Amino acid sequence: DLKKLFKIVSQKTTELLGVERCAIMLMDETKGASIFYKVYSRGKYRPEYEGIQRSKKDFPVLVRYLLKKPRLFCAPDVSRSNLSPKEKKVFEKEGIKSLLVIPFSFAGKNLGLLALSTLHRLHKFTEYEISTGQAITNQLSLTVENARLMQDLQEKSIKIQQQTDSLERQFKEQAILLEISNALSQTLDLK
Repeated sequence: DLKKLFKIVSQKTTELLGVERCAIMLMDETKGASIFYKVYSRGKYRPEYEGIQRSKKDFPVLVRYLLKKPRLFCAPDVSRSNLSPKEKKVFEKEGIKSLLVIPFSFAGKNLGLLALSTLHRLHKFTEYEISTGQAITNQLSLTVENARLMQDLQEKSIKIQQQTDSLERQFKEQAILLEISNALSQTLDLK
C-alpha cells in the first residue's frame, strides 16, 4: 500500500533531516502531471493536498531539471532561485522558503518526486541531506516499481480468474448438453 508507505516515509524523512515539510508525488504520464500522494508538514499530515495534480506546463524550470534530464533541484532561497516568476509565486503562496526536489525513476521512466522544504527559515541543504534524500528516492524507485508490478499482476490474475470462471461455465453447459443428448439418444424409439 503506497499511501501507508508514503505516510511513514514523509514523516520519518522530515524528522531525520530536520526539514519542515516533505511531499511525495507520483508522475501520471498520461495526464502530463504529478500527483501529490502524501504531504507531511509541521508535525502533521496534510490530506488537503492528496490527489492535487500539478501540470508540467506550470513548472517549466523544474520540469527541465527533474524530467528532461533528471537531476535534483536545490534552492536555499526560492525567491532568489532561477525558477520562473510563476513557479516562485506558487512556492511563495505555499510559504516555502527553501526547496530540495529529488526525482526518482526506474529503467529510464520517471516515477515521481521527493520534495523537501522549509517554511519558516532559509536553509542551505547540506551534502548529507542531499545524499540521504537521494538514498530515500532510490528505495522509493524500487518500491513504486514493485507496487506497480504487483498491481499489474493482480489485475492479470483477476482477468485469468474471470476467464477461468467463464470457461468452467461453458464446460458445465457443454457437459449438461452432452448428458441431455445421450439421454435423448438412448430413449427414443426410432420406429
